[in-house]
This record gives sequence, C-alpha cells and structure tokens, in this order.
Amino acid sequence: MNKRLSTLVCVLGLAALSCAKASERPSLRDAAASQAADTGAALLDAQTLDGASATDARASSDAAALQACKVREVQSDMVMLDDRGLDIPWGTPVALAGDVASVTANEVRVETSPGHLWTLTKSHLPIGFGVLAGSRVSVNYLRSTDGAINTALIVEVSISAGDTLAFHFRRGWSYDSLDLADQIRVRRAQALCTTTEDCGTWSEYAMDVSVGKRALLTLGQNEQAVQAGYRFWHELTKQQRAGDGVACDDWGVSASAFAVTHEKPLLVVAGAGCVVSMSSDLPGIRIELDPSVCVFTLAQAAAGITIPYKLIVDVPVENLIPATQDAGQCGTHALAGLFIGESLAGQSESYCECDVGLCAGLPKKSMTLAQGSYDAVFSWMGRNWSGPSDTNNPQGTAFPAGGYTLTVTTSGEVATTPFHITASLPLTLKN
Repeated sequence: MNKRLSTLVCVLGLAALSCAKASERPSLRDAAASQAADTGAALLDAQTLDGASATDARASSDAAALQACKVREVQSDMVMLDDRGLDIPWGTPVALAGDVASVTANEVRVETSPGHLWTLTKSHLPIGFGVLAGSRVSVNYLRSTDGAINTALIVEVSISAGDTLAFHFRRGWSYDSLDLADQIRVRRAQALCTTTEDCGTWSEYAMDVSVGKRALLTLGQNEQAVQAGYRFWHELTKQQRAGDGVACDDWGVSASAFAVTHEKPLLVVAGAGCVVSMSSDLPGIRIELDPSVCVFTLAQAAAGITIPYKLIVDVPVENLIPATQDAGQCGTHALAGLFIGESLAGQSESYCECDVGLCAGLPKKSMTLAQGSYDAVFSWMGRNWSGPSDTNNPQGTAFPAGGYTLTVTTSGEVATTPFHITASLPLTLKN
C-alpha cells in the first residue's frame, strides 16, 4: 500500500471548512429535482454520467436564490469483522494484506493467513469493490466518531491491488479537498441548497472528482461518473456555514460520503517476488502470466528468454468476434481463436510484433470460444523491435538495464459489446 495512502486512511483530514455565502454559489440545473427525491429512492434512480458529461450537464447556473435543503442523512456504511472474534476498537486503524477469498456485490473476504478471514460488508453503496477473487490485496480500515460530536460516524476503507487503488470509501465530516494515493482528486463544489434554523445555517454541496490531473467532473447527490477506468459515486455532502455563528452547543450537521472503484475488477497475483496484474471484461476469461521469474541479466536477455502464459476459459463464450492486435490488421498471432498482442516496454525502449505488414483486414466472423486452458510463450532476444513489417526489418539495439513491463492482451466483441483482456508483469534487467 502506498505510504501516503496508508497515512491518509489512518489519519483523517478533517480541517475546518470555509465556504462562500450561498448567494455567491452557482446553483445546479437539477437541484430542485435532487431535493425532491428521498435518499432511498435516489439510490435506485442514481444517474450515471460518463466522462466530462457530468460537468457539462451542470455547467449552466441561474441567479435565483438557493432553495431550502431537505433534511437527509448519510445512509452508506461499511463494517469490517474478523472471523476469529477479535474486537476492533473504534478509532484504531487496521492495516492488513492477503488474498481475496471471495467477493460479492456487498461483501469481500480477505484471507490474511490460512483459515484467517476478514470480511468487509457494505450497505447502501451501489458500486463494486474493484477486485476479483484470488487477487493479492492490501486493506486499510478505520471506524471512529468525532471527538466533539459523538454521533458523527467516520469510516474510511481503502483496498489496493499491487500499487493500484482498487476501491476507496469515505464517510465522515465534510472537507475542502482530498487526494488518494496520487491517483484520485476530490474537491467540494458549489452549493445546491441552503437552510437556516435555530442553531445556525448549513448548505448541501456537489462534489468535484477526477483521476490524476484530468478535468474535474461535478457530481450532485447520489450521482455516478466514469473517468479513466474509475467509477465515482457521491451520496451526499453537507456542511454548516463557517463564520455565521452557532447558537447551540455541540450542534453540527456536517457529513459527506463518497466512493470510487476500479471499473474493471483487478486480479493481482504474486510469486517469487513477481506480481502479475490482470483485468478482463469477460467473466471467467483471463490471461495468466507465469510470475515465477521476473529478473534477468542482460546476458540472459541477449541469449533469449521465454515467459510462459495461459489463456484460461472457464466458461464457453458464443457470438464472439476477435479483434486483430497488429497495426496492419493481419491477425498473425492467434490462441484459441483469439488474436494475441505481446509487448515489452519502458524507459523509451520497446519490443513488439506490432507491424507484420499491411493486410486488407480480416472479415468479422463470429465464433464460439471453447472452455479450456491454452498455453503460449513470450520469446524475446533482448532488443528493440516493432516487427518485420513487409520489408523484413531487422531487430534494433539492445535494451539497457532497468525496469520494463511485459503486457499480453486480446480484445474483440461479444454480441456487439466490446471487451478487453490484459495481463502485465514487471520485468527487471540487470548487469
């Protein structure tokens, strides 16, 4: 687990917030509709927005005053239990690593040692965990209450597969901003509504999210968006207005809940210090690279190295149309009827058989991918190359010492729905 992420999970950033007056905040076009629905109905009717459309749908604003907020509370929650009956004290961060024993829509079980299982259960949370059974993961979990207002529940959960953030859930007080493992940005956005009551004034807010430095997407209440392989969900964010004064002791309405998950569930396995990452759009279909060796000398690479892999088909797939993986659409490397692409790259070095010449393109032909395990081998002589083309191009200069990534992939469509299947293995060359 990234050290910065571990620190983030264990120490919540609950800095005091400052916000502009409600009249200075642009309203969202559909704020009235959002406020009219109760939380339970909203969970069933959540709108999914793809890419920048989440921001575009709310780009317009009007000059009218914000309407009063409808009182609603955060419903989403996550609980972690230890099958050995160990008590997890509130406020005590838990960090563990193990293999995913099973995963369902609302539960993931992680085996940290033979027979020792930890179970994470979620409720009112409409997105998945981002990992597959068998994956090596690290998990950070914290459950506590705010010291001043004992009823303010704080929950934070992160799951990483290798170095990739697979899932994160946060329920707690509102905040100005939050970054997750240098991969995810979360920012409080404009006010949706504002309410003044005897104890003080508070507002509900939209949320801005993005992957890395991509454009921020704006999510209203109980909305989802997809960007760069991650799915975001924002349930609710509300915050009492700083600077307006509070007339009641221990009064506070601040609360926020959101989650983000890897769109394609990750499968990361480890062996002999090597870690393989896998993803697949087709359940039961995957590529497995042999992780037994991932460090080679330059002399070994020059003499030629081989890395075995398998295409695993647990269930047959009908109406599948494979896609070629080379630039000329020749489809020369096939396995069980699927065309396979192999590449090794890093540090401005690259090897693949991407160019085998220019072909007219193969006709789309439907097939049935038969159940079974299909063996293949990646072979390499330690040099740069993009393929022979149709001019018999020779291989280029040797790779220098350093770190590289071997990627094996295939793709196509099933009943007009595209799919991608990928496996990758980091390799190290040393002198």
